[in-house]
Amino acid sequence: MAWWPLLLATLAVDAQASTDLEARPTVAVAPGVSATGAAPWLGFVIGDGVTTRLIIHSRFEAKRLERVYPLNLLGWRQVASAARAEGLDPKKPLSPADTQRLDEQLGADWMLVTSYVPGPASAKVRYTLRGGGREQVGELEARYADTTAACETLAAIVLRALGQDPAAVGGHKLEPATADAARAFGEGLALLGRQSLDPRARVVLTPAELHQAHDLFAAATTATPELARAWVERGITSTMLGDNKAAEDELVQAMAQFGDFEPASSLGLYYFYDRQGRASDGLKVLEDATTTHLGFLQGLGYLAEAYARAGRSHEALQTWTSYAARVPKSPWAALQHAAALSRLGKHALALDETQKLLTRFPRSLTVTTALAARQLDAESARDTLARAAELAPGHPLVLTLRAQVALVAGDPASALGIAQEAVKAVGDARGEPLAGYAHVALAHALELAGKRSEAVAAMRRGKELGVSAGDLRLLWRDERVKGLLTDPGYPRELLP
Repeated sequence: MAWWPLLLATLAVDAQASTDLEARPTVAVAPGVSATGAAPWLGFVIGDGVTTRLIIHSRFEAKRLERVYPLNLLGWRQVASAARAEGLDPKKPLSPADTQRLDEQLGADWMLVTSYVPGPASAKVRYTLRGGGREQVGELEARYADTTAACETLAAIVLRALGQDPAAVGGHKLEPATADAARAFGEGLALLGRQSLDPRARVVLTPAELHQAHDLFAAATTATPELARAWVERGITSTMLGDNKAAEDELVQAMAQFGDFEPASSLGLYYFYDRQGRASDGLKVLEDATTTHLGFLQGLGYLAEAYARAGRSHEALQTWTSYAARVPKSPWAALQHAAALSRLGKHALALDETQKLLTRFPRSLTVTTALAARQLDAESARDTLARAAELAPGHPLVLTLRAQVALVAGDPASALGIAQEAVKAVGDARGEPLAGYAHVALAHALELAGKRSEAVAAMRRGKELGVSAGDLRLLWRDERVKGLLTDPGYPRELLP
């Protein structure tokens, strides 16, 4: 199946990693979690601040007369996506077993996890930094009037553990933010965190929610005009609202504050260009950003996927090959490499790589479901999905694949019940394509149950949620549903 890579979290790559770059440590930063459930906005501020601070960390090598970025970074959004893919809730503290699963899925050398107890004017932050065979635990205070200081301190703790000198960053420190700006920025991130920022994703936030997020980012930039990251999020939100003029102005403001194409503004520009269909402009932004910031894994992942969508499959494979070399412990990276092979028609090799991955990562839901998707026409898919169901029985991807296996096996009654569960479980899926494919499975089962009008409605909903015509081979080759494909209400865009 070609569609399963779209269901996984979007991480990243370096298109031109040399041997010394591949040896750089990879750091993952989890979003902060409130221990009491109060002030959730602070967790986003901490996660975003530490992510930004680490990705811009560099040192100047006088002998080579060049600036070096000495680490690879998986930011808070990527960590949250990996948690969701594993059936974990990134908004809740993780158990030791769940933490180990997430560590294995990310494949990072170091991981920073924070939780906090909010108070009236500050929060007590407890941090855990794991890596190098040891665990460092400590506490610090995050004052709402100066959250930047807490982010700088946490970033310095990580850098010292890596043997880096935080003072070497010089002018790369985070911009300060007032308490009002930090709160508004964090609340805006909390809202936007419910929406995938992959440009392929359907916008599922309501216009009212988008306007609310935009107002929050506007409040943040009014309180602290130098808060470039808030300008970026403001521009992305305007893009989602279809206000391209405002989005362009806001992203220009972000670049003016950063003084360069920093990672955050680059992602904003990429999103802006891609949503307008300006794929080549988006590719150029990502190529420039990932050349400048060599540890910018999120942008590199978007670059690889953008190559694939542009039909540049060999460049996509080259990029994922480099990523897998950069983060060799990451099963996700290896899965993307296998998916790139499959796009080039090397299906047997892709299946073999995925099977070997499951041997290495037997507890990974992401790997297990990926293998099941590749085995969909084989009896072995049932056994693989049984393993996936043990890890996360109600995960919408597991349910969607179980419905498809039942369809292949000629059990439409079971498929219908499971597909209905999948649609209920997935909701709008942050706009990601998984929601669409759950509806395709439902449509397939409804047609076999003789419910044509409901099947047509499910297919139309699938199209709205991002289903691609190139990923419907299971539906197309089933002779029993030819009537659905010729129905006047069936979306023409999803025909063979």
